[in-house]
Amino acid sequence: MRSLHKYGTMVAAAALLASGTVAQAADADLQSLQQQINQLQQQLKDMQAKQAAAPVAATPAAVETPTASPYDVLMPNPARGAFVIPGTHTTLHVGGFIDLSSTYDTGSSIGPAGYIQGGFNAPNVRSNTNNLGASGTNAGSNGVTYGTSKIALPGTPAAKAVGRFQMDPRFSRIDFETDTPSEFGDIGTLVEMDFDGDGLTANQKLTYSVSPRVRRAFVTVGNLLIGQTFQLTYDPYTNVGSIDNNSYMGQESGNRWPQIQYRWNIDAAQKHQAYVSVEAPYNDVVGVGNSDFLAGGDMTYQWGAVSHVPDINAKYVENGSWGRFFVAGTLRQISVNSNGLSGTAAGIVPAGDSNPVHDSIWTGGVNGGAKVYTNLGDRRNAGIVNGFWGPGYGRSDQYNPVSSAVINQQGKLETQNRYGFDVAYQHWFNDHWQANMIYGLEHVNNKTGLQNTAGLFKEGQQTELNVFWMPTSYLNFGLAWIWMHEAAVNGVCNYGGGMTSYNGGVCAAGNTPGFGPISGDAAVDNRFQFRTRVTF
Repeated sequence: MRSLHKYGTMVAAAALLASGTVAQAADADLQSLQQQINQLQQQLKDMQAKQAAAPVAATPAAVETPTASPYDVLMPNPARGAFVIPGTHTTLHVGGFIDLSSTYDTGSSIGPAGYIQGGFNAPNVRSNTNNLGASGTNAGSNGVTYGTSKIALPGTPAAKAVGRFQMDPRFSRIDFETDTPSEFGDIGTLVEMDFDGDGLTANQKLTYSVSPRVRRAFVTVGNLLIGQTFQLTYDPYTNVGSIDNNSYMGQESGNRWPQIQYRWNIDAAQKHQAYVSVEAPYNDVVGVGNSDFLAGGDMTYQWGAVSHVPDINAKYVENGSWGRFFVAGTLRQISVNSNGLSGTAAGIVPAGDSNPVHDSIWTGGVNGGAKVYTNLGDRRNAGIVNGFWGPGYGRSDQYNPVSSAVINQQGKLETQNRYGFDVAYQHWFNDHWQANMIYGLEHVNNKTGLQNTAGLFKEGQQTELNVFWMPTSYLNFGLAWIWMHEAAVNGVCNYGGGMTSYNGGVCAAGNTPGFGPISGDAAVDNRFQFRTRVTF
């Protein structure tokens, strides 16, 4: 028994000794772990301190896939300053920009400040101003029309007025956008105005008293658009980065017409989209008037040109992280009717026509474009190309509209084909600096034997180099050099004050002798243009 007690005592002592040793080891482990935690916390603090002291590098801006459309009228985004109208479910945004454009033309003026116009300056242009029965009567006569603030053929008085400086605020805009959810989908509206309502007729002696005008006014319900906006074939998201407020030579003008438009999203991500529209028609025929609604609501009715059907347009768009591509087409009907009167009696061209004019033709054209990111340097750097072709594109060109059709000696319509293209490279140096290099060309195949061709636009070329500085997202400064070259079908001669056409430097026979040609067939102009724009 004593032996058992002896061994038991020894075992108990050994157990107590072992437990003490384990406790000491555990304490040591805890101390080591705490030291490691303290070291990690100190390292974290050191890293945070270094990050706070170091300058923050600008995060490269992500490339936005250009999928926006007029249907996306207003995305409720607090950054845009939108707010919900009290007592309603409607979100409202009021925005726009203040624009002051300045230009200095080293030659004669291409157009008003911030707005390039095609054609030729007075007194270069002699065109036919006949109408098929103005206001229901058989009125119409040949006459001389003079352009305003356009490029001048050499040798004319306008070409000698070089070195013109201009400033103009008329292109400032204001817009009102709303977005309202409904059981039929979001209902959006847009009303956009600028101050170019008086064009170049505004009084500039005491104040630039320009008038507001509606640019766009439409409503969208889901994928349906009703109202006035850009013609469907124009694609603002592949537009070149010009400083000019007008569209660039060689691409669709961006004219704004009343229309009904519908969009199909072929896939949920909206990478593939299809559009169709019916748009307000207009008969652009040489020597033929059209029916216009005047500002007071009255209608100037030209019975010679009657529109039977709207213009029909279709468009396909493909979007991706690589950029955007589109192709579009237009189908138009042009109609004229002299009510049984002969061409001579109706006062139309060509003179001497003894056939009544009563004809209708279908015409149109196609256009397309693409914006492709280069993946060189900034991810927003891109190449841009646009082009159009067609015998019915006269009214679609805002740069220098030329009628789509003329009337031949048999009283039938003949179309005038028009084509153009532009190419550009857009370069972002960083978030605040952007530059663009652009070239565009347009050509018209005029029916020269069926109309007065003195000073008639034949071909134009335009080059622009610009740079934009954007110190904030609301402030934009732009500077550009613009070169313009235009060619006329024929120049003009001056015989005792009368203007007649000449071809190859030979004036038409039968005029007063002693006076020779005073202009060439082509003109060149250069312009420096500056823009200050503040958006809100």
